[in-house]
Amino acid sequence: MGDSITHAAAWTLGYDGVAQAFEKYLTTSLGRNDDVVINTAVSGATVASTLEHLDERLNKYEANVVTIMLGTNDAANANLTAEQYRKQILQLVQKIRQKNALIVLRTPTPAFSGARAKKLPEFIEVLREIAAEEPDIILIDQYTPFAELVEKYPYLKQPENLLFTDGIPLHPGPNGQLMMVKQYIDALGLTDPRGSALEDLEYQVTLDNVTLKGQAGSVIDQKTHQIKVSAEKLATLAQEKLEDITLFAKVKGTDKVYQSNDLQLKNLPDGSYEVWVTAKAKNEPKLYRTKLSEVQLGESESAFSPDNSDNSNSSETENSKVPMTPEQSATSNTSEQTKKQQVELGIVSDRRANNAKVTGVSTVLPQTGEKQQNWLGIFGTTLLSLLGVLGLNSRRKNRE
Repeated sequence: MGDSITHAAAWTLGYDGVAQAFEKYLTTSLGRNDDVVINTAVSGATVASTLEHLDERLNKYEANVVTIMLGTNDAANANLTAEQYRKQILQLVQKIRQKNALIVLRTPTPAFSGARAKKLPEFIEVLREIAAEEPDIILIDQYTPFAELVEKYPYLKQPENLLFTDGIPLHPGPNGQLMMVKQYIDALGLTDPRGSALEDLEYQVTLDNVTLKGQAGSVIDQKTHQIKVSAEKLATLAQEKLEDITLFAKVKGTDKVYQSNDLQLKNLPDGSYEVWVTAKAKNEPKLYRTKLSEVQLGESESAFSPDNSDNSNSSETENSKVPMTPEQSATSNTSEQTKKQQVELGIVSDRRANNAKVTGVSTVLPQTGEKQQNWLGIFGTTLLSLLGVLGLNSRRKNRE
């Protein structure tokens, strides 16, 4: 159950919303082909309007799991108090309990202006209190990660950066929907231990690439085989505040790359290294990088020379798990575009052979490989999910 954020029709730019992405993950990555996710969210919905339309939102389905994400529109009602919101949520919870379904509460994502911005934290605290009082309810805090990310990178509020795409900002866009579905998968204990395409998926945000000129303040310690960089020096070179500073050291002639986000690499083996640093601007979509440097550890004194090679100004794929030298980064866009096209076409690159069922995944949900029944599930907060699994008693035993 949910509102326009879960409905995910107007602001996703044609990409999957949380319900669609979750169902694809269940069937394609986990091989749970009997699970069905039904999105009963409606734009503009509140807890009160959902209670008035329970036949359409809940009663017509035999749900194993019911997810609720309601409160964004409720917070726009100046006359609705936190206590009234609590009573309405508890009333909805009781209606769901009558169906013996597992209940998941997802907090609203942030609003950044108007009445909603002031009242939403009060409503989210109500949800936290309810979950604390009801140990069989799963709570997913979506508010905090979104708020922290936007505080770190304020430019993500802009529609072109795909986190929020409505210009308010209020409605999560493609990357916002991906954030929510990854949280949902993790909270339900459904993470695929083998990894999945969804886990690595992030729609690329265009960052202007800027090469930093001059000394980056790197220090080489031959005794401890340590390479350090100075955040202050990097910020001075960039003339702005930086975030996500990452130090890379690639063993020359190999694909082995060491990296660190705490400004230093320790206890590196003897050898020759190509060293560079990347950092993101806080207030603008920019990716800074230093020029490639060569460092010799162990066999001879440091040959560190910050400006001894040119640095390509081609873009680097931000969500790549394999770090690249500046020279390699020029080839990254092709592979990322291919992955994006695969997603757009509904093709998942790591589709499991014959949809083999997953075993050994710790989850609050029953495994498809267990007893199967043809029940419709609702994946709610608007998503009401998961078909063909065990009854409540067996499910609760699994959770214990």
